[in-house]
Order: sequence, then structure tokens, then C-alpha cells
Amino acid sequence: MSRTRATRSTARVQHFEDPRPRGAGRGRLHAGGLLVALFVSALGTDFLRGSAMAKVVGIGSDLGALALFGALGHVLWLLAA
Repeated sequence: MSRTRATRSTARVQHFEDPRPRGAGRGRLHAGGLLVALFVSALGTDFLRGSAMAKVVGIGSDLGALALFGALGHVLWLLAA
């Protein structure tokens, strides 16, 4: 086996896909980024305060969804623990 052939096959084995979802961290704007842009442009806050406000809104949205789906019985609590 020649050296180049071994290198090529090794390179193929070491190739892997990015485990993050398609939109996460790849330069695409997400809901938090849109909220930051909204708070900074519409409310005139600075970036740090707009980012903190977007984080609070995001956590509130997550807790609200958990409460709603939990009340409707769509959460597997034993699996989540």
C-alpha cells in the first residue's frame, strides 16, 4: 500500500459531520438574535441589555411551553429526570 493511499483512506475515516443542528452557530439568525436586534433597534437599548432581555424572554418562553405541554400530558417526566 502506498503512502498516499493510506493517507487518503485515513482522511476519509477521520471526516465527521458537525453534530450541531443546521441553524445553530453557523451564522444564521435565530430567535434570540432577532429579539436582540428588536430590543436594540426598537427600544434603543445597548447590546448587553438587549441580550439579557432576549435571554429572559427565551427562558420565559421555554418555561411556558414546558408548563403547557406538561399540563396536556405530553412530557415524559420519568425520562426527563
